[in-house]
Amino acid sequence: MPKKVFDSFPKKNFSADMELPDSYDPRDAHPECESLREIRDQSACGSCWAFGAAEVMSDRICLHSKGKLQTRVSTTDLVACCSSCGY
Repeated sequence: MPKKVFDSFPKKNFSADMELPDSYDPRDAHPECESLREIRDQSACGSCWAFGAAEVMSDRICLHSKGKLQTRVSTTDLVACCSSCGY
C-alpha cells in the first residue's frame, strides 16, 4: 500500500487536561514573520476567500521557514483564471 503524504507529518496528541495559555498572539510569538502584522486591502474585490487563503499561505510559509522566507502569495494569481470568482 502506498504511503500517504500526510503520514510523514508529525502528530500532536491533545488531551482535555492540557494547559492552554490565557492568550496567544502570533505577532509576539513569531516577530520574524512580517506577514503576521499585515492587513491586506481587499477594497471592492469580491473574493474574500482568496485574500484569506493567500494571507494564511504567506504566514505558514514564513512560520515553517522560521522567518527565512518572507514571501507574499498573490490573491490575483488565485482568481486570475476564474471569471465568476469575484470582481
